[in-house]
Amino acid sequence: MDGVGTAWIANQTNDTITTITNSGTVRPTPYAEPTLSAPSGLAIDGSGNVWVTNAESNNVMEFVGAAAPVVTPLSVAVKNKMIATRP
Repeated sequence: MDGVGTAWIANQTNDTITTITNSGTVRPTPYAEPTLSAPSGLAIDGSGNVWVTNAESNNVMEFVGAAAPVVTPLSVAVKNKMIATRP
């Protein structure tokens, strides 16, 4: 989940990434590149970069600024009213 509640999903069978917004809208992302090779997991860092692991090619890819930044720890985000906001 990114900082605005969008779920990011690695689709290993078709080499793509899908997002589901917090309102339930499913969107294919433009991150279906030829270099994605059975993406098996992903993570979003504090800057909104999406990191994807590729099972077949044994590498990690970074999509810079693709997601809303995640504020961690959650307690700080709640205290500062930063949940579901972009910087």
